[in-house]
Amino acid sequence: MLEINKARAYQLSGTVTLKNILNEAYFMLDSATGNQYDLTEMEYKIVSLIDSGTVFAEVVAQIALEYSAPMEQITTDLEEYFASLLNAGIIMES
Repeated sequence: MLEINKARAYQLSGTVTLKNILNEAYFMLDSATGNQYDLTEMEYKIVSLIDSGTVFAEVVAQIALEYSAPMEQITTDLEEYFASLLNAGIIMES
């Protein structure tokens, strides 16, 4: 797994567009590959925070405020999610 720098902000790749349709459907489209990714509401919130330039540690803190899960579990889950987004070329370090 890629090492996630918790003090850094990440951003969407320049070819990725984030979409929210009437707060009922969430997805990302990568125009370079043509891939479309369906998102859950939580994934949409996370990717929106990434898109706004929020550093990893703050993403963890904001998600922890909304969901009752141990901080350690949220951190581990988000490290895995960020690593998968980095590996897919969807996000990159700012």
